[in-house]
Amino acid sequence: MLTSPLFLPDGVELIGSESIVNPGSKAKLFTTVSIIRVTPEDSDNGNELVCGAVNSALSRPRTLSFRMNILFPPEIPTIDGYTRGQVNAGETLSLVCTSIGGNPLAALQWLKNDEVLSQEWETDVSTRTSRSSLSYPVRPEDDGVKLTCQAINQVTANPLRRVIILHVVCESQNHSLTLTGEF
Repeated sequence: MLTSPLFLPDGVELIGSESIVNPGSKAKLFTTVSIIRVTPEDSDNGNELVCGAVNSALSRPRTLSFRMNILFPPEIPTIDGYTRGQVNAGETLSLVCTSIGGNPLAALQWLKNDEVLSQEWETDVSTRTSRSSLSYPVRPEDDGVKLTCQAINQVTANPLRRVIILHVVCESQNHSLTLTGEF
């Protein structure tokens, strides 16, 4: 009686396995080694992979299973709260950086001209998102400043970035100038 293996991720039989049957330690015993190659996709994360052995001596298949943990990078982050154009000095920008997906979910950080401003973020497993908020008071000297949100996880070789460049407008103030003296 030979054992025929079954590979079932979430109940779907996979095809293309290679099986090698070797004699066992006693007569009428055999050892079957079966190999199947699976190219995982992001959507396979968390799916169950089952290997089952069936033969006529068993009343039901013997199975062994595990959950696939597929590591993959997050999407490039987005920044909400600033549209291209001008911002007034004295305003406070309320920026939100969001990165979707990834396993594990992304760690986020804010940079100002490549200097770290914040490394605080929160994750929502149900929506598969990471989110970080930044309240940024705009000063006149911030004209041309790059604010960057970076997303990274253990799969990304380099941080994924979204950059905004501030165009700061300073409101002119009416100043009066009084000259005294002889002309």
